[in-house]
Amino acid sequence: MNKIILVFTLVFIALCFIFTIIGNSFPNITSKVLSAAEEGFSGFMGLDSVQLAIAIFQKNLISSLVVAFISCYLFGIPIFVFMLVNTALIGALLAEHPNFIVGLLPHGIIEIPAVCIALALGWHIWRRKERTWLKIKRRDVIFFMKTVVPLLIIAAVVEVYITPHIISRYIILP
Repeated sequence: MNKIILVFTLVFIALCFIFTIIGNSFPNITSKVLSAAEEGFSGFMGLDSVQLAIAIFQKNLISSLVVAFISCYLFGIPIFVFMLVNTALIGALLAEHPNFIVGLLPHGIIEIPAVCIALALGWHIWRRKERTWLKIKRRDVIFFMKTVVPLLIIAAVVEVYITPHIISRYIILP
């Protein structure tokens, strides 16, 4: 499974770069992607720090659970949709504000591996054709709980308490 995690991580990073290039080439699309993302995150406005960390964790946890455990029942489609949507969003953000990578790094170095582990787990479960699936699923859930969940908790806390300070210090947005 380590090879699958590595492949998903490399593909995730490559797609972020590809979508950044596409975003630079098509600024109208970039604006639309960022507007849609802004609408999607509007529910987070007005939350205090603890509520925001919990909301970010919940959003990431639900997404990770879907790609890890529901994808196998939907022919793996959520894996690819999740990867494309998230890398397109990151690419659009970096196309619009290239220096924003500084704001993505603190929590991204934790959150992206967690997401890639969930993606790889979903792929692994989807591709597996063993009859002892109940036993393996229990093992998969334990693996998810021991790896993905703690990483998502840490990433949410870093995103709420550390990332804003780095952004305010190093990034000037228009």
